Amino acid sequence: QSCAKFTSGRYHRQDGFLFYENRLCVSNCSLRDLFVREAHGGGLMGHFGVAKTLEVMRDHFHWPHMVRDVERICARCVTCKQAKSKVQ
Repeated sequence: QSCAKFTSGRYHRQDGFLFYENRLCVSNCSLRDLFVREAHGGGLMGHFGVAKTLEVMRDHFHWPHMVRDVERICARCVTCKQAKSKVQ
């Protein structure tokens, strides 16, 4: 299911990109994983959990099943797994 298949007043195109409200629609591609990883642990992000990562993602991007993708990537984060194993 792709954002491009939807037609609604909430969607618009700008400079060749499709937006849902003010969020960029991301097609089913490797960019989704890249964006989630960056929101979870890249740059200034501190390997937040699913809820905070999802909050950051929903501010900027839109795609079907985003929650599932964020949960999957956060669960597989090696840095988070190592930190949890040191605490336990």
